Amino acid sequence: MKVRYLLAIMFLFLLAACGEEAAPAERNGDTQQEVSVSFRNLDIQVEDTSFVLTGEVNAKENIFYYAVKQGKNELISEESIEVAKEGASWTGFEITGQLPEEAVESKDAPIITMYGKTADGEEINPNYIPIDIGIK
Repeated sequence: MKVRYLLAIMFLFLLAACGEEAAPAERNGDTQQEVSVSFRNLDIQVEDTSFVLTGEVNAKENIFYYAVKQGKNELISEESIEVAKEGASWTGFEITGQLPEEAVESKDAPIITMYGKTADGEEINPNYIPIDIGIK
């Protein structure tokens, strides 16, 4: 009978030791960035070398960035777009642009890249949208 009590007590100690929460692990000084940007309801209209991209953005900061590249060539350098609402609200946006005539002659499709930036200037959450310009 005493053996049962002894086993029960040991079992309780074992359960109690397993149930203790461990201290949170150190992250080597890393801090998680509080920046994010998301896009939805994207629609692109293309006529010849002109394009209009519309959609909605949800940015913790009130700004996001975009650039247009074709292969390694930058067709439209980085530009920023400020949105009216900050935080958890989805806000509509529109990007219009004109591609150079040489873009039609390339075998690669032009790509719009939309993204946010950290405080250090690093791109985060990139989204890639191809522009179908009737490549030959």
